[in-house]
Amino acid sequence: MWQTLILSQWNPILAQLPVESMVHEHQKEYYQALNQSTKNSDSAPFIEFMLGVILATVESATGTDTPQVTPQVTPQVKALLRVMINLNSPSYRDELQQSLFLLDRKSFRARYLKPALQAGLIEMTIPDKPNSRLQQYRLTKYGSKLAATFT
Repeated sequence: MWQTLILSQWNPILAQLPVESMVHEHQKEYYQALNQSTKNSDSAPFIEFMLGVILATVESATGTDTPQVTPQVTPQVKALLRVMINLNSPSYRDELQQSLFLLDRKSFRARYLKPALQAGLIEMTIPDKPNSRLQQYRLTKYGSKLAATFT
């Protein structure tokens, strides 16, 4: 569970990885890597093992629509992604909100923007100033790819 937490904080997309299943499938190698790291007082063998298993899992899922790598997207986030792919350029919050015919700014932020940002589907154009009046949002490469499957 701690591995999922660390991975998801580093990149939200990685929160969808089935870490427990990956470890279970490679249990013998997992414990060997742990023992080697403990014996050598060096975490490199364990980190290399985990990165290899993560890479293999992602590569095996490439091009498929498995729940392990495709996040569960709410209808609100799907609607936001559809609007953004149609606009095809960075957009201000109020533009996005108007395109979705939504009036409540707080609800829009909580139900649309925040989940899409946390999932790595959209990004801010000025990430170091999230409250800037000039802030715009754009699809990430991952968000564009996922949004294309909704249309």
